[in-house]
Amino acid sequence: MQNPELYMHSPAFCRCEGRTFLFKNFLNEEKIHYFKIFFLSYIFLAKIVRDILFIFFTKKISTNKINDKSVLVFSFFDKRSIDNGLLKEEYFRDILDCNNNVICVYKFISQGFFKRGFQFTKSLENSNKKFKAFSEYAFIDLFIVFKAIFNSIIFIMKIIYKRNKMQLNSKLKKYLLKEVIKEFLTGIIYQNYLQNLLYKKLLTKKPKVILHVWENQPWNRILEFSKNKYSPNSSSRGFQHTGFSKKLLQHYPSKFEKNLDSLPDIIISNGRKNQTELNKIYSNTKIVVGGALRQNILLKKKLSPPKELTQSNLKEISFAFSWDQSDYDKIIEGLRLIPKNIKIFLKFHPNYPNWSKKNNFPKNFFNTNLSWKEISKTCSLVLASDNSLMFEGFYYGMHSVVYDGVKDYEHAKRDFNSPIIHILESDLKNINKESMLESINKSSKLVFKENYLSDYFSTISLEKSKKIFFE
Repeated sequence: MQNPELYMHSPAFCRCEGRTFLFKNFLNEEKIHYFKIFFLSYIFLAKIVRDILFIFFTKKISTNKINDKSVLVFSFFDKRSIDNGLLKEEYFRDILDCNNNVICVYKFISQGFFKRGFQFTKSLENSNKKFKAFSEYAFIDLFIVFKAIFNSIIFIMKIIYKRNKMQLNSKLKKYLLKEVIKEFLTGIIYQNYLQNLLYKKLLTKKPKVILHVWENQPWNRILEFSKNKYSPNSSSRGFQHTGFSKKLLQHYPSKFEKNLDSLPDIIISNGRKNQTELNKIYSNTKIVVGGALRQNILLKKKLSPPKELTQSNLKEISFAFSWDQSDYDKIIEGLRLIPKNIKIFLKFHPNYPNWSKKNNFPKNFFNTNLSWKEISKTCSLVLASDNSLMFEGFYYGMHSVVYDGVKDYEHAKRDFNSPIIHILESDLKNINKESMLESINKSSKLVFKENYLSDYFSTISLEKSKKIFFE
């Protein structure tokens, strides 16, 4: 592939289906509305204004804090990251604690235009910490913002110039270019160039280890390209922290991507099942098991099969929604088929806070912000679509069922070679029938008999995990 450093700034070119839905739109021949796309350009301007405001409201930090002994960590921050005034690392959990070499740089999730992001900024700055932690804006200045704007304009000019040289199916090329134009107008390309310039600034200090939450997104690729360019002697490790499926297409590189220099030196998997799947895909990087850090609290629980479901005790069902909100309406419509005497708890993905505010649901539906720990006290069954609750539900004492009542459900499979039962929308009306309950109970018993959960979420001691991640 020519000019990968150009294309890596675009989620569309990186095949990030979870952000672009390009493959889905291409298959379904969705109509392209160019006129509507150009009206999105106000988002680009809004992001620039937001970033400039955050620069002024964020305490600046010198890059001199980074040296050749530093462990430079890139992770995510949202409302879950502060617990009673203490910074709680959501992805790497305890392994960062009390390590004086750790410097964690946080990306904000769903920060909105200003208010929510401002709250995140102040919460992070004022929190008690067990390791050094700052937001990205602590290192970004006006020069970086304006250089990123300029670079994103050059990017779209190059793409337009190269479009006729792209050897692609004409229909696919049309969808691809439409999506890239949309990315430019909505400031996504600008944001990725902002990342590029930020990483250059940080990595010229040549840290010992670069550790990041790895999903093979554009920012992961940009970080690895930057590492190889500015700090080639640093050791980079990407943590595959949760499940993935072929709907997250960027995990499955095309033949043109496989040999690109954009992968971590080591991919650290959260379990043996995902390590096996990743080894089928990647041959040019080392893949090791580092433990299911995000699930460390669950893994400390004494795990035992849930109580058998019966018609008399199945009174509540919860649904764990995936990152793909385009399926939400269809899922909710299907859930209406469940008998009305059963309460249904809707647990939406945290990436979409607006969904958690909706209340126009049937009387037996409850839109909840309760934790899964609280939900599981009364709920005996969780349905999940492309969400790790299909596994985690068992740790909370619930039965788990994989819901295949969405489009392209065959691409949403993340329970590789598992005995967990899958059901369709048509099965929901019979969810409390004896035959269905018997199938679910049988499925749960097989999960425990085959030790599937311990293979999916590997338990590794804290000290051993630290060696894998840091040494």
